[in-house]
Amino acid sequence: MIAVGIFLALIWLAVTFISFGLPVTVCSVINTVTFGAFSSAIAAMHNGFYYEIPNKNMPTAIFLVLFTMAFFIYLAVVARIGKSPANVKSFGIIMLFSILFRLILLPSVAIHESDFYRYLWDGKSFKNWINPFKYAPVEVNSARAETNHEIKQLKGLRDKNPLYFERINHRGVPTIYPPVAQAVFAASSIIKEDSIFALKNIFVFFDILALVLIVLLLSHFKLNPSLAIVYGWSPLVLKEIANSGHYDSITIFLVLLSLYFLVKNKALTGSISLAAAGLAKFYPMLLLPFFIKRIKIRHLVVFALGIIGMYMPFLIWGHTGFHKVFAGLGIYSEKWAYNESLFIVVQSALDASHLQAGSDFFLSKVVTGLIFIGILFILARRKCGDPLLLIKNVLFTLVALFLLNPVGEPWYFCWAIPFLCFFPYRSLLLLSWLLIFSYLSFAHDFGVMRAGNFEIPVLNAIQYVPFFLFFIWEFVIRKRNALDYVK
Repeated sequence: MIAVGIFLALIWLAVTFISFGLPVTVCSVINTVTFGAFSSAIAAMHNGFYYEIPNKNMPTAIFLVLFTMAFFIYLAVVARIGKSPANVKSFGIIMLFSILFRLILLPSVAIHESDFYRYLWDGKSFKNWINPFKYAPVEVNSARAETNHEIKQLKGLRDKNPLYFERINHRGVPTIYPPVAQAVFAASSIIKEDSIFALKNIFVFFDILALVLIVLLLSHFKLNPSLAIVYGWSPLVLKEIANSGHYDSITIFLVLLSLYFLVKNKALTGSISLAAAGLAKFYPMLLLPFFIKRIKIRHLVVFALGIIGMYMPFLIWGHTGFHKVFAGLGIYSEKWAYNESLFIVVQSALDASHLQAGSDFFLSKVVTGLIFIGILFILARRKCGDPLLLIKNVLFTLVALFLLNPVGEPWYFCWAIPFLCFFPYRSLLLLSWLLIFSYLSFAHDFGVMRAGNFEIPVLNAIQYVPFFLFFIWEFVIRKRNALDYVK
């Protein structure tokens, strides 16, 4: 186990070095050793993943090779752990390397990612007592500074670091990130303004706390605590949080905390934790139906008051109002689509049918939304005498949400990975590898596959077709149960 951990650490160390770009001499040596068979990919290793490097010139192919190596080693270790009895030594090694992998990736340059520039902007706006929901970044470039003190102040913040300001995505859209996320961004800015490293440290800290909660939940259910390796060593989780700096670890931690309190029959603290999770990202609110059977009306009131109470200051602050606070979310919900799974199938089917009933995108959201509500209703109505079934229902809810969502960002699937520690279905683990190939879209347009009027993007098919084939084999043909993978 130690040897495997060291080998994986070397892979993640290679990812970190490549993210910065390797010296030309090192690239030349590697090219010579490989007899020039991969000269263009190896040459790209010199460029690194810096923001200013064109996507097509980044070493994406080499990263995908390293990620794939890490994944299949990880998969083999997960299979071995699943069939092994609990072992204190193995558990200690797993936890040690889980932390080490994160520390290795922490200083690395984010691979095909820049969301954190918005986090930094929101954080320093908040720190300087300007409501982060009130102004879209593009408004800072307006001529209103002469009459608007806050715009003038924001211009000063922009001019302190114009490079980071220019790197903010979708500057015309007000922030979509809820109050708890904003509080974390502000805390990072207080620690050190405009520091990606400080921001990532906070996210990794919560990532490790999430891992601790997984261990506590596994112990509560008398399962092997070493199964925490499914999350702790997950290549997707490591890439998306420790490398790319997504704040989803905070939400994952709060969701796990709410479930931990719930299975411990602490309904009040569970409700508060779920409200906090929903105030970090919106998806945890969809888990409320699983709580309703286990909590009392007063706990629902606490949940609702927590949501309202955290939003109210932002609604009042600077007369921002409901429209501004939720403007970014509205635009995101109305227009965003990327790397879709079942959603693109529904949309293509509607497009091929030539229905004249409005936007295919809107109709697709209605159809997939109704399907998701149906799945949620069925899962929520299940009798859950065994609290472990609650964990399983949450897993399948989050998987369904991901597959039906018009936005299939790879890090969204990280929401489900903690629950694979309890139910390590192989098809779902496979998906955590396949999703990384979505990053090929930054370097190349793969076009679409057509069958008459029906069309699916090739890159989407590369990711999701193998998954669904394996999913059908696992769940329908072999009728695999999670206990088949866990001793």
